[in-house]
Amino acid sequence: PAKIRPHSHEVPMVEINFLCVHKKLRSKRLAPVLIKEITRRVNHTGVFQAVYTAGVVLPVPVAAARYHHRSLNPKKLVEVGFSRLAPRMTMARLQKLYKLPPEISNAGTLFPMTMDDVPGVHTLLTQYLQKFKLSVVFTPDEIQHWFVPRKGVIDTYVVRDPTDPTKITDMCSFYHLPSTILNHDDTLRAAYSFYNVATSMPLVKLMKDCLILAKSSSGSSSSGGGGESKEKRCYLAPERFRPFTTPSGKTTSSSSSSSKTPTPTTTTTTTTSTSSTMTTTTTQRHPAFLQPSSDLFSLGCVLMEMFLNGERSLDL
Repeated sequence: PAKIRPHSHEVPMVEINFLCVHKKLRSKRLAPVLIKEITRRVNHTGVFQAVYTAGVVLPVPVAAARYHHRSLNPKKLVEVGFSRLAPRMTMARLQKLYKLPPEISNAGTLFPMTMDDVPGVHTLLTQYLQKFKLSVVFTPDEIQHWFVPRKGVIDTYVVRDPTDPTKITDMCSFYHLPSTILNHDDTLRAAYSFYNVATSMPLVKLMKDCLILAKSSSGSSSSGGGGESKEKRCYLAPERFRPFTTPSGKTTSSSSSSSKTPTPTTTTTTTTSTSSTMTTTTTQRHPAFLQPSSDLFSLGCVLMEMFLNGERSLDL
C-alpha cells in the first residue's frame, strides 16, 4: 500500500513491485491470472487503483522513462556476456573509459544515513518530489523502511547542514540487485539508483560519488537507473557569460537572462544573483540582453541528442 500524488491529489493505491512467472510456465497466459487475483485481493481492502512499471507497453501508461546502465566493472560484464566490446574498442581502453577515482570528492561531508537522519531526509525528499506531477507521498516510517541502510539491500548517503546537523541538504541512494549468471558459476551484482537530491552541490558531482560508493560497497559490476526525469540536462555555453563595461568604467560579468527583453539587475559588493555573483564598488543597474549566439552551443547539443536517439552527446 502507498499514497500516490497525481497532480495535487493524494490517492491511496498499491505498488506492484514483483510479478514473477517460472520460465517453464511462461507464454501460457499465467500473468493475466496473477494480475486478476492481486486485483481481487486489493479491491477487498477498499483500494481500486495500482501503480507499477513494465518493460512492455500495457494500457494505459501515464509515464515513460529511458533506462541507463553505467559499467562499474566493464571487464567482468564483457566476460559474462552482459555487454560487449564495440568495434575498434580494446579492453584496456574500455577499462580506462569507465575508470572511477578511488575516493569520493565529498569525503568529509557525505555520510551513511542513520536513524537520526529520518526526519531530515523526509523533509528534503518531500520538498523535492513536489516538483513532479506524479510521485509517492512518503511518511517518516516509510522513509525509515525504504532508506535506512541495510547491508546488501539498500544504501543511502546524506550531506548534513554544517549549521544544523538535523537538516539534510543532499542525499543519494541505491539498492542492490544480485543476479545469477546462466552458464557461469558467478553472481552479477548491480546497484540501481533510487532517489537522489542535490541542493548544495551539482547533481553530477553527487552522482559521481554515488557511483564510487556503489562500486566499493559490495563490488557491484553495473549501476542502473532511470535517467530521463524532470532533472533535465543543463548545457552550459561560454557565450552565456560575457563581460560588459559599467558606467563607472569597471568590467564585470553577467549571466544572460532567459528573456529577449532587457532585465534590470542590481549589483552591489557581494550581492548574489540567481545564477552568478557580481561584484562592483558602486550600486548600478545594468540591462542583460540575450544575444543570438547565447544558446548556439545548447542548440547544437540538443540537435546531437536528437540524432543520437536521446543518448547524451557530451559529459559536462
